Amino acid sequence: MIFTDESTFYLNQKGKKVWQFPRKRKVFRSVKHPLKINIWGYFSEKGFGKIIYFQNNLTSDFMIKIYENSLLPSIDIYFDDDNID
Repeated sequence: MIFTDESTFYLNQKGKKVWQFPRKRKVFRSVKHPLKINIWGYFSEKGFGKIIYFQNNLTSDFMIKIYENSLLPSIDIYFDDDNID
């Protein structure tokens, strides 16, 4: 069994909590579209696999490329017929 997951991380994002008095609002600068990085990876009982970093959106075509170039070659290494318990 292999588990895969992907996640998005936004860079230079900080959660801000500020006490504001009535009628004295503070103005904060913010970036409309902050830089983000997406990460995809997998693991199994045999170990961890490659971690893929990418900035484009994860579409079904791109996911197929990740599986073909990363996941399937590792399956051949970790789960070939000689290594099955």
